[in-house]
Amino acid sequence: MRLFCALLLILASTLVFSAKRESITTPGPRVSPYAPIRIVLDGERRPGECVPEGKRLQAELETLHYPAGWTLAIMCTAVRWDSILREADVRNTHVAFTRISERITVFNSNIFHDFPQNYRHIVAHELGHINCNCADEGKAEELAHEMEKAPQSASK
Repeated sequence: MRLFCALLLILASTLVFSAKRESITTPGPRVSPYAPIRIVLDGERRPGECVPEGKRLQAELETLHYPAGWTLAIMCTAVRWDSILREADVRNTHVAFTRISERITVFNSNIFHDFPQNYRHIVAHELGHINCNCADEGKAEELAHEMEKAPQSASK
């Protein structure tokens, strides 16, 4: 009987844990278009591991204004980044991608370490895709350069 209860508890906890994980490739709970921007830190191995990256992104949002109701997700590990690329069937990027229809932009946390001079541009580039409502890389780049001319946040 104890073995049965233990197995039942393990099964129940597995189901609860897996129910908490939301896929970014399928619509999850809807965020109101009037709600503030939501930053998600995904794949942390230890609590707080990815907080500095979240703070850097939040600082950039002072001048690079994403639309309300948008989700910005930072994949905190290389393993999580690789798995999200496979799940979303995204190729040809090592830094970020945007799904306009799902109102989400996903960043590889490495941009904050490997590209410290360029992560603002990467954030602006993804916002360029949103502003033009297009996948055109040239147009997103053009818009990113315009946005980068705005004063940078003082909290860096």
